[in-house]
Amino acid sequence: MSKEKNNKNISVEVIRSPLDRSKRTIETISYDGETVYELVKNNIPEQVQDIVVSISGKVIEEENWDKTYLVHGQQLVIIPVLGGGSEVLQVVLLVALFVFAPQIALAIGGPGVLTAAGTLSTFGSFLTAAVMVGGGMLINSLGPKPSMPKLGGFGETSEISQFFSFSPATKQRQGLVIPRFFGKLKLFGNVIAANTELNENNDKQILNLLIALSKGPIKGIVGFEDPSIFGEIKLNNQPIENFLDVNVEHRKGTLNQDLITYFDDTIIETIRDTLVSFGTPITFTTTGSNFDEIEVKIGAPQGIWFQDDNNVLVNHDVGIRIEISKASQDNFSTLFEGNITDNRNSLVKRTYRTLDNSAVNIENGFNYDVKVTKTTEDQTEIRYGDTISLSSVSTVITDDFIYPTIALVGIKALASDQLSGSLDFSWN
Repeated sequence: MSKEKNNKNISVEVIRSPLDRSKRTIETISYDGETVYELVKNNIPEQVQDIVVSISGKVIEEENWDKTYLVHGQQLVIIPVLGGGSEVLQVVLLVALFVFAPQIALAIGGPGVLTAAGTLSTFGSFLTAAVMVGGGMLINSLGPKPSMPKLGGFGETSEISQFFSFSPATKQRQGLVIPRFFGKLKLFGNVIAANTELNENNDKQILNLLIALSKGPIKGIVGFEDPSIFGEIKLNNQPIENFLDVNVEHRKGTLNQDLITYFDDTIIETIRDTLVSFGTPITFTTTGSNFDEIEVKIGAPQGIWFQDDNNVLVNHDVGIRIEISKASQDNFSTLFEGNITDNRNSLVKRTYRTLDNSAVNIENGFNYDVKVTKTTEDQTEIRYGDTISLSSVSTVITDDFIYPTIALVGIKALASDQLSGSLDFSWN
């Protein structure tokens, strides 16, 4: 598990009872780069299955707990919920309704609800039954409506298939079935590899996506064959011709198909975006050991610059040192030591690769520590921009994977005002 050894503090609030949220504990703890999953495991008993987690008000989906980290000063809130969603809560409310229905009927109907002996009158019984029926309908309306799963077929929607669902979209998930299709169909695919790189000016990101579509071989892919037969390729539900700086390649799923050009290496990128301050090195430990090279991206979110007396942004230097060692061996070799120089007040990034430095040797089968140090003092004057962060660490497998018998699409897209954030792909 990767950790940043920076000894920062975070606030952890744990709600102890799903029915009484005033029962809580709040404490400030030393944070050493644990994932949300580790923090939940350390604070909640294993038998508690249903939990909601938020970071500074933003709910974190459970599937992202093992790859989500906090930064200094953030608040983690852990809330157990009643198992099975709202069904148990409905049972609790129905029991309470059964117990208190006569009292509610008495409040509504007055003295006529009771007989002289203090028992329910006929009117009282009818009114109590009405309270229970009406209250039961109200409580049941708070829960989810029952639904039956349906298998997709021709002209039908499916609740278990991304291909025939009401709102299909490109997925990025392990364990999905690779479909085999017959005829002309609109598919969205599953992202099996993704990474980012920088353009030549080091000021914009390029996204590389490799999408598995189906079992092959197939006859054709949208946009690459006769459009009158195979339709068109779309990004975010728009024809790909509407976008600039987007390159697309495809393979039909043959046994000996060619490699997608920009996936000659398999790159697994871990986004960090962690502040690196002068005098406080940041260390990242790779989460796996099966790789051949390492790439480190350093970013300056607000740019690097100095504003001179004429209000002109001129070059400014920020010194960094990147070192790499086998994990826990504290035997670091220097990947890079020097200055990042720029004069922009927008995002600046640099990429440093072990492949380009013969002094750093990566052995497959070992975890590695990546340590980043800022070697120039932090500037406090507003005339300077010198904030530096560890943007990401990528592990690289240099073997070529052609994915035989899998129909593929590779997308290389430059981030722009046309295309940024999420990306959805479809073809016929």
